[in-house]
Amino acid sequence: MHSDPFVIDWDGDGDLDLLSGSAAGGAYWAENWAGPGKPIALSAFRELIPPTQRNSPVLEWPTDDEPKGPATNTRIWVDDVNGDGKLDVLLGDTVHLRFPSESTEEGRKKLEIWQNAYNDLLRRWQEAAEKQDREAMAELSKKIRKMTYTKPGGTRAESTGFVWLYLQK
Repeated sequence: MHSDPFVIDWDGDGDLDLLSGSAAGGAYWAENWAGPGKPIALSAFRELIPPTQRNSPVLEWPTDDEPKGPATNTRIWVDDVNGDGKLDVLLGDTVHLRFPSESTEEGRKKLEIWQNAYNDLLRRWQEAAEKQDREAMAELSKKIRKMTYTKPGGTRAESTGFVWLYLQK
């Protein structure tokens, strides 16, 4: 779990529970078992909203595969949004959109070349780590860092986010 927890009586039992977003996406709930007016006794976090099964918060845009749910670094807010007396969840995320400057197909090709080179660096770093070759690890780490901040040719990127509404049934 990570920052921006939200404290509210989620389960309606009269005591305050803890809800949180996550660096990996999704939302989590820790139930307060103590009861009203007693010292807090939280359960382990349980998944409230599963993270989207996506390896990366990077979306190639435009795409036919629209986002299906929150990406990463989710932040949570809870309120009765539709006035039905039930608490609903608003979940904000972080996503990085990549737009091809040329045709979508050309942009995809360039992105694939970049991704393959990046994956190769990660594989080589893992091999160096297994051999405990700190010199090679340091050199590869520099290359990985540099490549992480270098956009593939022919694309531009923007960081943004979406807000997802989950109405309680």
